[in-house]
Amino acid sequence: MSKRIIDHDINERYKAVMKVLEERESLNSLTKAYGVTKTTLKNWVRKYNADGIEGLKESKVTFLLHMYVKRAKKYSLTKSNRNR
Repeated sequence: MSKRIIDHDINERYKAVMKVLEERESLNSLTKAYGVTKTTLKNWVRKYNADGIEGLKESKVTFLLHMYVKRAKKYSLTKSNRNR
């Protein structure tokens, strides 16, 4: 399951990719700046190289899974509050 804490919009992903590809900024500094793992940054670069800016959009499946998890957490918190 995803451990995503911070959602990055397409503009943030694009800026990070450009810092890697054009400015040659280190992955280590970018992982700290964007709060993501090296794997995530590498995936963004790979997707950008394959599909351009379209590759940086969040997939529909990922979005739906993220929304499902968010609702499940909200439901479990609501349910646990009722039991008190």
